[in-house]
Amino acid sequence: MNDSINYLSAESLVTLKKERDTLKDVTIPDIAKRIDEAKQQGDLSENAEYHQAREDMSWAQGRLQELDQIINNSEVIVKHDTNVVSLGSTIKNANTPLSARKKSTQPKVTFLTNPRSVELFWGIKWGRGWR
Repeated sequence: MNDSINYLSAESLVTLKKERDTLKDVTIPDIAKRIDEAKQQGDLSENAEYHQAREDMSWAQGRLQELDQIINNSEVIVKHDTNVVSLGSTIKNANTPLSARKKSTQPKVTFLTNPRSVELFWGIKWGRGWR
């Protein structure tokens, strides 16, 4: 397994692409407009709107870079039915640590995209059989 690859479900990839497109096409241009309007108000050293807009732009550009990195290094994994725990497996278990803490009677169902979450959360060794 390559740690630089982001394993995603098809649905997750679509969601991330939508967020990236919204940032690029709507959010960042709106913030740029706010910065321009704030600049027109004069003295920038005491202009709270300008400083807030600059902080918002910094966050938006950072998030855009993060999304581009995730999307460009992603691999869509396909759901499959098997009794071996692997990427794309769906696990259903009523005795998970999380459900025990929540006192839930509903089983926990997870689509696996990250082997670390399997071992930490479920207590299952990667690649072992599931009963």
